[in-house]
Amino acid sequence: GPEEGVGAVQSWDGETTGEGTMKILRADPTRGVDYEVVLMHGSYRLDSSFTCEPKGQTTTVTWTCDMELGNNPINRYFGAIMGDSGLGTPMQQGLDTLGKRAEAAAVATATQ
Repeated sequence: GPEEGVGAVQSWDGETTGEGTMKILRADPTRGVDYEVVLMHGSYRLDSSFTCEPKGQTTTVTWTCDMELGNNPINRYFGAIMGDSGLGTPMQQGLDTLGKRAEAAAVATATQ
């Protein structure tokens, strides 16, 4: 597939992260990105997105991640682990980093 944009795929297989793939499903430079993450050889699928909402001189970025758990107790346990403590912290760190980079880019552009 393509190296970037819709259809681009990233795969990994690590000792601590396990096996997975991430595929970009929709990419709009002004509105955001939808992507899917498939983990553990297809056992789990997460539908995720970054949504950008311009508000005057700023943009609000929302990062969502949804996963169907069903009634299987193992899946529900995995979902609890992946909740705020599993995904929430890295998601917040990613949003904080994105904010810092965007602010630095805005300052650099303003001083040129």
